[in-house]
Amino acid sequence: MATSLASNADSPDRPEQGQQTRVANHKGVNFRRLTRGQYSATVDNAIHRSLTDGYLGYDNGTYPLNAAILGGVQLHEGDDYIVSLLTPDRVRDVADAMAGVGREALKAGYDCIDI
Repeated sequence: MATSLASNADSPDRPEQGQQTRVANHKGVNFRRLTRGQYSATVDNAIHRSLTDGYLGYDNGTYPLNAAILGGVQLHEGDDYIVSLLTPDRVRDVADAMAGVGREALKAGYDCIDI
C-alpha cells in the first residue's frame, strides 16, 4: 500500500487545522492519524531507517546520515522519549549530507526496509 505524507505547506493535500491525514501501515511502519501541527515518532522511524541500513538503532548506518534522527548525545533515559543533542559541527555535517538526499534516494532507502 502506498501512502503520502504532505511535506509542503502549499500542497493541496496538506490538511487544514483539525483535519486528519490518511492512515497507512506499510513495511511495519504505522503512520498514525495526524492533524496539522502534530508530529509522530513513527515518521522518524521510517526516515531514520530510510537514511541508514533499514534498521532502527542508534549506531546503525553511516555518519552523518545516521545522525539525522537518532544521532548525538542522548539526553533522556527511558522508553517514553528520545531527545538527541548534536553539536554545531555535527549539525552542519548532517545538514550538508541531507542537502544531497533527494526524493529518489529517500524512496530507494525506504524500499530497502525489510520489516
